[in-house]
Amino acid sequence: MNAARGVRDGHIDGVVACHECDLLQREQPLPVNGVLRCCRCRAALYRRHTGGLDRALAYALAALALFVLANAFPIVGLSVNGDLVETTLFGAVAVLYRDGMWPLAVLIFVTTLLMPALQSAGIVWLLLPLRLGHRSYRADVVFRLLHVAQSWGMTEVLILGLLVALVKLAHIASVVPDTALWSFGALMLLLAAAAAAFDPRDLWARLEGTPAVHQPAFGQPAVSRTAIGQPLMGQPGAGQFAIGRPPMSQPDMGRPVLGQPLMAQPDTGQSSTDQPATDQPAFTARGDAAAPARQAAPAAFFARTAAGCGRCVCHDCGLLSAPIAGAHAHRHDLRCTRCGSRLHMRKPNSLARTWAFLLAALVLYLPANLLPVMHTSSLFGAQKDTIMSGVVYLWTSGSWPLAVLVFIASIAVPMLKIFAIAFLAASANLGSRWQPVQRARIYRIVELVGRWSMLDIYVIAILTALVQFNALATITAGPAAVAFGAVVVLTMFAAMSFDPRLTWDTRQPSHGASA
Repeated sequence: MNAARGVRDGHIDGVVACHECDLLQREQPLPVNGVLRCCRCRAALYRRHTGGLDRALAYALAALALFVLANAFPIVGLSVNGDLVETTLFGAVAVLYRDGMWPLAVLIFVTTLLMPALQSAGIVWLLLPLRLGHRSYRADVVFRLLHVAQSWGMTEVLILGLLVALVKLAHIASVVPDTALWSFGALMLLLAAAAAAFDPRDLWARLEGTPAVHQPAFGQPAVSRTAIGQPLMGQPGAGQFAIGRPPMSQPDMGRPVLGQPLMAQPDTGQSSTDQPATDQPAFTARGDAAAPARQAAPAAFFARTAAGCGRCVCHDCGLLSAPIAGAHAHRHDLRCTRCGSRLHMRKPNSLARTWAFLLAALVLYLPANLLPVMHTSSLFGAQKDTIMSGVVYLWTSGSWPLAVLVFIASIAVPMLKIFAIAFLAASANLGSRWQPVQRARIYRIVELVGRWSMLDIYVIAILTALVQFNALATITAGPAAVAFGAVVVLTMFAAMSFDPRLTWDTRQPSHGASA
C-alpha cells in the first residue's frame, strides 16, 4: 500500500494509545468486566468481557428480529369517540414528510430506523462468519459503518420520547399501547447490551489471529476491576521508548503498582541532556501537583505520546501507525491499514470547524426556543406551543418529573452544551493549561448527554402522526422543530469536530500537526 493510500502497520505489542490525550501506555491484564483507564486523563482505554463477542452476536440477532417486529406493528393507538388512529414509526416519518417537514423526517428516519438497523446488522455481519470459522467480507468497511451507527443511533431517546408523548396524549383521548411499543423497549435493551459486549480489540485479535492482552496470566489474582495504564517513557523527540521502566543506564524509578501511574514530569521537548523545566509540576495518580520537595524525574524519562513519536492512532480500531515522516504528517489521505479509517496526527482544522458548528447552532438556538414548535387545531380554536410552553403544560397537568426531564433535555442541555464546547475550544485556542483532567471530563459529559436533546423531536413526531382527527383535532409540527433539530445535530457535529488531544498538547512538544 503506497503512502497516498495508507500507512504501514507499525503496531507495537503491549502498547495502547489514549484516544483522548494521545499518551502511550502499557497494556495491563484485567479481571472479568474490568476496565483499563488512562493514567493521565482517566478515559477508558479498553474493557474485558468474558465471551463478549458470542454474547454480542446473540444480542444482535435478537435485536434484528425485534427490529422487524417493532416496525411491522403500530406503536400506539389513539381512540376518540370510536375513531382509532394508529401509527408505526415509518408512519410518523411519512406524516412529517407529507407535511413538508422533510428535514425532520430524514433526521428521525436516520437516528431511529437506519442507524439501529445498521448497528445490529453490522455486529451480525462481523461476528456470524467469525463464529463459523470465516472472515466476514469487507470487515473493515462494515466496522467503520458500525462505529458511525453507534454514534448516531438513538433508540433510548426514542423510548423516552414515546413516554412523554403518551402522557400528553392521555389528556386528549384513550391511549392504546401496541406491540411495537414493547418491542422498541426490548430493542433498546438488546442494542445497549450488544454494544457493551462488543469488543473491537477482541474482534481484530481474532481476525488477525493474535491474542489480546485482556486477562491475567493463569494463577495470577485479579487485583482490581479498574486498572490505571502505565505511561511509556522515552527521550523527547527520539521516537524511542521503553515499556514501563527507564533504561538500565539510568536510575530505576521503581516498578509501578497496578492502579497507580508512574510519576512523570510533563514533556518539555528538551533533549536528554537538558534539564526539565522547573515550573511544571510532576503528575500524581490524581493529576495533582506533587509536593515541591519531590525530586523531578530525568528529562529522558518523560512520558511519550503517539504524535510525539511520529505515530497516529486510529480512532475507530485503536491501531498505532508506523512512524510517519514529517513531510507526511499534514497529509489527509493516510489510512489505517486495518480498518481503512483516515489517520491524522490531530483532526484537521479541528478548532475552526468546531467554532463554525457552534456559531451556527447559536444562531438557530433562539428561533428554536421562541418560535412555535407545534400547532394544535381543534373545535375550540388553534394553539401554538413552544418548547417552554410544553414544559409548563406537563408541570401544571401533574407530570412534574417529565416536565423537569423535558426542561433539562430540551432547554438546559443544548445551552450548556454550547457553552461547554465553546469553553473547551477557547481554552485550546489560548493554549490554557488550566485543569486538563477536568476539561477532559467536561468533554466526555458533553459527548454523553448531547443526544438526549432529540427528545422533543420524537415527541413531536408521535403527536403529529396520531392526532389527525380532521376538524376535531389536528397537530402539525411548527418551524421551531426544524430549527431545534438543527441545533441538536450541529452541537453533535461540534463535539465530534473538537479534538480532545488539543487539551493536552500544551504539555507536550510540538508534533507538527495542525489543529
